[in-house]
Amino acid sequence: MKKRQERILIYVYIAMVMLCLYLNYWTATDIANILVNAGMFLIVGIIFVHAFMCFRDVNKIMQSLDRVSKQIKEDFDREQDLLWESYKEQGISFGVGELNSRYKEYQREMTRMSVNIENGYKCSIEDYINRDVIDKAIDRNMMNLVSGTMTGLGILGTFIGLSFGLHNFNTGTAQEISDSIAPLMEGIKVAFHTSIYGMVFSLCFNYVYKRKLGDANQVMDNFLDVHQKYVMPEHQSDGMNMLLAYQKQLLEEMRSIAERMEINASQKASKESEIQVEDRKEWHIEEIK
Repeated sequence: MKKRQERILIYVYIAMVMLCLYLNYWTATDIANILVNAGMFLIVGIIFVHAFMCFRDVNKIMQSLDRVSKQIKEDFDREQDLLWESYKEQGISFGVGELNSRYKEYQREMTRMSVNIENGYKCSIEDYINRDVIDKAIDRNMMNLVSGTMTGLGILGTFIGLSFGLHNFNTGTAQEISDSIAPLMEGIKVAFHTSIYGMVFSLCFNYVYKRKLGDANQVMDNFLDVHQKYVMPEHQSDGMNMLLAYQKQLLEEMRSIAERMEINASQKASKESEIQVEDRKEWHIEEIK
């Protein structure tokens, strides 16, 4: 199986938390800055929890498809023939509810169209089990927003930190300005730190997410190739094969017509021969008379 890249997110999250504690807890003087960072890490943590749940579902699908692909190859090596006749009744046990239900739909549709199969038409397994299963399990619509969301959180933290720093900045006397520098620097630190956290989280998550999605799609494509090669070839459903099947049916009908014509001609010749024999008998009888 593919290595579980999502573990990288755990290491990155722990590293960023430790860095944040060092920069904003043991050295920070403003509680508001600590709350800003804590709020950001809380939101990122919630997002990561949801992402790990999605990755867990995708891992189950990948393991199931990989196992079934190996099983199909082993069954084909043993049977040395297409496996649809063996699978159309008992089916394939994926161990994942979504895949099992979709394969049962494929079985029912293939059974319903069994008459048309003789004419060269078959439904495709890819119409039922495809990359949409991966997209649904990984919650792709939501995951596509995570990278931008984390970058946005970093930018939001930047503006909040600057706002805190400028809020406490006093442009009065020189002493007041001097006293305002420390709070301003605290706000600036928070601003830059949150930007760093947001960019690091965004880059790491985008890398892990794209790798996970690519690996899952590769496993799915491998399963589809194996199924179409060893269970039910899909090429018989294309237009050319339907045309060839129609031509074959037409030739069979023409051959049947020719055979009937030969039988009729043979029967006609036999009748004519019998008539000639009868005529000769009558002619001989007349001569004798």
